[in-house]
Formats: sequence, C-alpha cells, structure tokens
Amino acid sequence: MVTTYDEYLRTFRHSFIIKRPIERVWDFYTDVKHLEKITPDKIDLKIINTTNQRITLGQEIWISGK
Repeated sequence: MVTTYDEYLRTFRHSFIIKRPIERVWDFYTDVKHLEKITPDKIDLKIINTTNQRITLGQEIWISGK
C-alpha cells in the first residue's frame, strides 16, 4: 500500500511473517546497510551518508536512487 502525503513524500506499508528470533530480525532491519539489501534492485539505492549505523529516532540518512 502506498499513501501519498504530497508529491515528494510517500509512505510504504507492508507486513509479513518471518520465522526467526525477534532479536535477529530487529538487528537486521535496524542496520542502515541492510536498506540496500531489502530495496528492489531497480531502485538502485545507495547510502551516501548517515548520522548513525543503526536506525534510530531522529536519525538522518542521505540516499540516492531511481
């Protein structure tokens, strides 16, 4: 589902079940470098800079992509 708030900001929501310990899943999804792994190849996502290697409240991540 894609919710458009304006022409520049979009929110993507998706849910699924992963049969792994929550700690392992949390570690994977809160590691900034994994954004490139979970993003579809056609977007060609590249992380340019980040204020923290772990995704946290208020963090800034500079990315590029298609």
